[in-house]
Amino acid sequence: MLQPEGFIEEGSEHLVCKLNKSIYGLKQAFRQWYLKFDKIITSNGFVENRLDECIYLKFSGSKFIFLVLYVDDILLASSDESLLHETKSFLSMCFEMKDLGEASYVLGIEIHRDREKGLLGLSQKAYIEKVLKRFYMLQSNGAEVPVSKGDKLSKEDCPKNDVERTEMKDKPYASVVGSIMHAHVCTRPDLAFSISVLGRYQSDPGIAHWKAAKKVLRYMQRTKGHMLVYKRTDSLELVGYTDSDFAGCKDTSQSTSSFVFMMGGGAVAWKSAKQPSIATSTMFAEYLACYEATSHAMWLKNFIQDLKVVDSIEKPIQLFCDNKGAVFFCKNNKRQALRLQQHHRHNLPTRRSLAQPPAHLRHRDLPLRSTQRIRGRAKRQSQTLNTQTFTKLDSWFCKGGVEVMFSELTFNIIMTMVAEKRYYGNGDDVSVDKEEAGQFWQIMKEIFAHSRAANPADYEGGFTRSD
Repeated sequence: MLQPEGFIEEGSEHLVCKLNKSIYGLKQAFRQWYLKFDKIITSNGFVENRLDECIYLKFSGSKFIFLVLYVDDILLASSDESLLHETKSFLSMCFEMKDLGEASYVLGIEIHRDREKGLLGLSQKAYIEKVLKRFYMLQSNGAEVPVSKGDKLSKEDCPKNDVERTEMKDKPYASVVGSIMHAHVCTRPDLAFSISVLGRYQSDPGIAHWKAAKKVLRYMQRTKGHMLVYKRTDSLELVGYTDSDFAGCKDTSQSTSSFVFMMGGGAVAWKSAKQPSIATSTMFAEYLACYEATSHAMWLKNFIQDLKVVDSIEKPIQLFCDNKGAVFFCKNNKRQALRLQQHHRHNLPTRRSLAQPPAHLRHRDLPLRSTQRIRGRAKRQSQTLNTQTFTKLDSWFCKGGVEVMFSELTFNIIMTMVAEKRYYGNGDDVSVDKEEAGQFWQIMKEIFAHSRAANPADYEGGFTRSD
């Protein structure tokens, strides 16, 4: 490094200093700090989590303690107070540290507790107010939803001339998106879809994009007191919900997938993002969303298993999908489309439960699509959706056991699977690959047989094949 001011040798100004070890400010300083901390903490009996290297666990008989590290901020959670104090003393001997007592504010997240009722809440009211003040939106009128039905942003809204670019020059669009992103990642799954859309236009935002970003800020102004709440329970079960729109992106016609996983009464993981490929039907889009959710479910399962304190994670994880065609497609291992995704899911080492959710558990649209005012409010308050009656069909999801539940399949759902076929021709003059048509016919017969067995009165006429 350059010679420090006041230590420069006369006549040797061109020389530099060779460091014997890392110091603060170097690009490798964070890595060196982590390696040192890891070496010291593991010497005290802590074991690093395999899937998240910043989480450590130590058992002392039947007692245990968790240590969570974020750069130089540390959180401790223990089943025994004496073990907690013992760990604090050890850390104080090894590092210069300050004990801040019971955690109440961490990384912009406020922690609220009601030990009598067994409730724990996470909110970011102070952080959101700070963001609103920074962008002069603290006194703004609140918005009912972050994105309204009909709001469609695209590249067409990007600046088209120098005048429009000049108008956007002083707009801190990227800063607003980054500030919203932090709230979304920590405690606000309801911002998932809006931040996913806003983030697509950071390189060249237009006035329409800026207005959409300010609308999200106005929504945050109205809901800044909202928080994630978790309830004490004897059995912690992980439940997932997945959903997708269809060709929602005006620029690419790509669909948007989303999922949310619930545990202890609150959301613990969520995501909303464009699908990597273009789905040709609603069933196809829902299937891709289900694939993404399944992949994350496996990560969550392995992560929680490594915590070694949640016995109920050994049960099959329930994953709810609101598309009957996608549910049927997931349990069918004869389809050739999406071979890689199927192989990933069909070879899962654990049992999986894939279903359409019952009426009181359905989470429609998740933080995925634009929502109307009433639907948005209902989603935040209860997260419960439309009612359907379900017929339970026992089946197997390839190598892992899977329980699939869905309501009676209608002919409309059958026809959504036409996306499996490849078409040749234009307009009404369409020809179909005969081999694929035969495979598709077999699928249709299977669906019809299941549905007719469950509801014979609805299918008195039947149907026949027509090439």
